[in-house]
Amino acid sequence: MKMLSRQSLYKVITIAVTVLLALCLAVSCADKKAEPEEEPKEETIEYKANSPLGVAESYIGKDVKGLIEAVGTLKSDPVIKAANDGGGYEGTYEFDGFTVHTYAKAEDAESIVTEVIPDENSEVYKESIKTDNNDDGAK
Repeated sequence: MKMLSRQSLYKVITIAVTVLLALCLAVSCADKKAEPEEEPKEETIEYKANSPLGVAESYIGKDVKGLIEAVGTLKSDPVIKAANDGGGYEGTYEFDGFTVHTYAKAEDAESIVTEVIPDENSEVYKESIKTDNNDDGAK
């Protein structure tokens, strides 16, 4: 049996290691292609229809005055400021348990509800969440 020289042995080991690394890389790339990345899913929370948050969400796209009449008193005076679009006005209205953002095309135009942001630490939020165990109150 013929013995390999030290130099030949190093070449064989180098080739073997290179082949192993190439195989590992190929397997790693194949795994990534086989499993597409999942986008994080936003959790959708439903509110009872007659709860303050349920009512507030039903006013998205409508005048904030109707929401104030339906839900009740604001916690503080609304903050109205010129919008970044250069012509409209953005409003922030704070209610007990949530904040409402509005947009108006002009200073004297209707303020349309664009967003309802719940205060997740409030009792209003906790009582408004629709679950399988509670009735949503809609008739």
